Amino acid sequence: MSKRKRRKKPQTGWERNQFGIMVKRCCMSCPFWEETRLKKARICMRQEMEVKRYHVCGKWEMSEGLQMAGSGYGKVKRWEYLQYLLKIREEESLAVQNGLRIKVKTVEEIRTEFESLYGSVYVNE
Repeated sequence: MSKRKRRKKPQTGWERNQFGIMVKRCCMSCPFWEETRLKKARICMRQEMEVKRYHVCGKWEMSEGLQMAGSGYGKVKRWEYLQYLLKIREEESLAVQNGLRIKVKTVEEIRTEFESLYGSVYVNE
């Protein structure tokens, strides 16, 4: 019987942050990964080596953003609101390109207008 090298299984798994949100242990959830300029390789800056997407080293840490997930410091905006904002910005840009002098609306003005027509800009509110 021939001896083959066994691949070490990745140490992926799940871990809860301080607010109870499940975070997958992988390269992407660690603050030390970076992609090369052409996005051909993923580099672990802590180990200074190229890694695969499923790679989890013994030095894995949860990124700051994922540590704060579920804290309530930010709110998720509705898709409809984001589309509404984009449409207005595109119309304003087109008007300026056509040489029209218009007053560009502030984000606050657009938000207020959206809320008067469709309700809150936030999901679950």
